[in-house]
Amino acid sequence: MTLAYIVYFVIGVAVLAVLTLRLNQVGQQMGKCTQNAPTMQIILTSLITGFFTIGMGGLILLGLVLSSFAAPAPTTLILALGLMFVALGFAFTQAVSILRGAVTDVIAQPS
Repeated sequence: MTLAYIVYFVIGVAVLAVLTLRLNQVGQQMGKCTQNAPTMQIILTSLITGFFTIGMGGLILLGLVLSSFAAPAPTTLILALGLMFVALGFAFTQAVSILRGAVTDVIAQPS
């Protein structure tokens, strides 16, 4: 079961890191479109920090909750990875939506 936890956390942290980097790339591209690039950098930094922190907390919490199941290690690992992918996918979609809304608000403000 210990190997299953190690695999879960390694894959989880890798996916979280890739999504965080991708969120940074999306934000950098959106920031190029506005005249208020410093404002976009602040928004992007706070959004990425929140995404990574909440994602890591969810990753740890999900791993702890799934440790209470009596299922064998491969079944628990597959369930944990599936739930983790769905949760991080929803979180990434929400973060991009927030970023898109922030860009719209920054563009709408007079300089």
